[in-house]
Amino acid sequence: MFKKSFLLIILAFVFLAGCSGDGIEEEMYVHMEKSVELEEDFEKVQEEISELEKKEQDIYSEIFEIAIIHYEEINALATEAIQFIEEREQKVLEEQASIEASYEEFMKVESLISDIEEEDVKATADELLETMTQRFDAYGELFEAYQESMEQEKKLYQIYQEEDIIQEEISNQVAEMNNSYTKIMEVNEKFNELTDQFNELKQKFYEQTDIIVQFE
Repeated sequence: MFKKSFLLIILAFVFLAGCSGDGIEEEMYVHMEKSVELEEDFEKVQEEISELEKKEQDIYSEIFEIAIIHYEEINALATEAIQFIEEREQKVLEEQASIEASYEEFMKVESLISDIEEEDVKATADELLETMTQRFDAYGELFEAYQESMEQEKKLYQIYQEEDIIQEEISNQVAEMNNSYTKIMEVNEKFNELTDQFNELKQKFYEQTDIIVQFE
């Protein structure tokens, strides 16, 4: 999956005099950047998932080139492919835990927003909250779609493990896999768009509150 993560803040941050809300924005900053740190594992796990996807795809390509009559060789490759998928299932659960932790940390700002005095700053904070919630919901859809695709992939390799392989079954299962991939791409695009929106709003919020940061 190619999912975007939060925009990172680099260098030390400085709060200028004149921030409203008696430190409300500063407290929000702490929670927002803590949520970024909690997604660092999310980025790392994505790389590991991509590597496992590549290994499984290499096996699929190898199976495709082998004649169906070579059952033992195909069965061994299919077994290995299923093992890679099961490893991915565990990595995706790790990814989900990272996203959930990040979301929970960010939502700590919700109780602070009502105390913001400037209306334009408060409006941006409300937008941030709504966008984060939409992003989290989109990830939930993406997680379910990806789980479904892995199940469809396993079904394909289970067909390859049968001694009497029926080509029609393979074709039908490949079609199911392709449908699941289409769903992933659709939801993934939605997730990435919301991540971009969130990053833009966060930068706007920092600019409105005179929080000096440098975006990477």
